[in-house]
Amino acid sequence: MKENKEVDLNYLYDAINKIFQSKNCKILENIILRSTVPVGTCFDLEKYVKNKFSKEVNFVMCPERTIEGKAIEELSTNPQIIGTSSIKAASLCFKLFNVLTDNIYISNNPAFAELAKLGDNTFRDMSFAYSNFIAFTAQELNIVGSDLIEVMNNNYIRNNLAKPSPGVGGPCLSKDAFIFKKGLDNCQLSVNNDFILNGRIQDDYVIRSLSQKIIDHCSSLKINRISIAGLAFKGFPETSDIRDSSTLKLIDNLSPSLKFNIYDPLIKDSTIIDKYNLISFEEFCQNSAVLIIMTNNSIIKSQDWNKALLKLPKRALIIDGWGVLERL
Repeated sequence: MKENKEVDLNYLYDAINKIFQSKNCKILENIILRSTVPVGTCFDLEKYVKNKFSKEVNFVMCPERTIEGKAIEELSTNPQIIGTSSIKAASLCFKLFNVLTDNIYISNNPAFAELAKLGDNTFRDMSFAYSNFIAFTAQELNIVGSDLIEVMNNNYIRNNLAKPSPGVGGPCLSKDAFIFKKGLDNCQLSVNNDFILNGRIQDDYVIRSLSQKIIDHCSSLKINRISIAGLAFKGFPETSDIRDSSTLKLIDNLSPSLKFNIYDPLIKDSTIIDKYNLISFEEFCQNSAVLIIMTNNSIIKSQDWNKALLKLPKRALIIDGWGVLERL
């Protein structure tokens, strides 16, 4: 994804060009795609190879659908989807992925598998966005959104709403809706393509709303420092990955005059630690107008928050994005 949310497939074409520089390309019959791509990409790549290299190659879509932090485990438990118009390619891919699992689905259309991968991630993005919409609506009515969602789910088999969160980030959910829309736009289908961006629109609203609350509160207390717990894009399964994290989006939306105390014990990269002023939990919360908890990894949840909260000045704003403080 480019900064303007345009989809950039140049890396894919570069990889294919390099493959065809190999002396072994003459015996090449199939190329498997695992990454998320717009619908229609396999078809476009087959035409590209045929036109540029005068060779017919089957592009097979076998989407990788593991969750970060449990990828090795899920490789052998998740169903594998194979999409190709070639019976021979489907047979070869079945033998390959059958090493991992017996749960394999084969379609004679690569778009089937392309759409499955995009549909998975965009559904999750929309699901989280809907929970956040319910929570923000409840807050406007002086109702605790997390309590409302818990009651909506409790012993009601048709509901499985996610817990509300301070945004939906990461290298997959934050981009796949845009990739989804791009492919549908290119296919010129008579469907409402804008619908699939609703999750992204809601996520932008969440970040803007949180940013404004923080800015206003810092101004009212005349304190220009905030404490943020969590820099990585998620807490469970635990990760140190900060790509497209909600915390980074929040920081980008805040005033440049604000200073940050950031605590994330899983971040070990000294470059990131220095850049974002990551500090110990003992130093955390000092002289901050706002405390916002953006990640719920187990170490953050297990800290002595009673002691940390005492370091906040009177009238400090606390935004507990993940219910970490519920046990206090």
